[in-house]
Amino acid sequence: MNEKIITNRLMFRELSMKDIDEYYKLEKDPLVRKYIPNMRNSTYNECKESLKKYIDKYKDGTGIDTWAVALRENRKFIGITGYRYLEELDKIEIGIRLMPDYWGNGYATETGRALIQYAFKRLGLKEIIAMAVPENEKSMKSLENIGLDFDGYGYFAGTRVAFFKAVRGYKYY
Repeated sequence: MNEKIITNRLMFRELSMKDIDEYYKLEKDPLVRKYIPNMRNSTYNECKESLKKYIDKYKDGTGIDTWAVALRENRKFIGITGYRYLEELDKIEIGIRLMPDYWGNGYATETGRALIQYAFKRLGLKEIIAMAVPENEKSMKSLENIGLDFDGYGYFAGTRVAFFKAVRGYKYY
């Protein structure tokens, strides 16, 4: 597997079609879906297509990709993370989606800090953003713990969200 980032407890690697069952489980979990605006309930075949798109995107070489999050100790898939370009905002967003069994262990904070560092040092990005639905207090707190700055409320895809951002050279890694 092509590892992209390694932290103390985690590794982010390229997704493969072998991840389909775990990815489908993540996408179907009602707790994971609860605060993701406009997330439809995908079928197994739709998840396969989505996974295939993530894998095909690696070929463009931009590094603006989605990866598997796995535990270093046993390589167990626990979620997905990465970057996506939001054309309507002309910004790069970081995202973290973990299986509920792994919430509350600091994995989201560890993931987010690694994403910020990688974005600025390896990808050369000048700014990254993140969003959370204000009702998702845990996600809001996690984004603050990562070190992102609150940048106000607004709307994205018809949903009210809190915007957070990090700017290279300001106070980040």
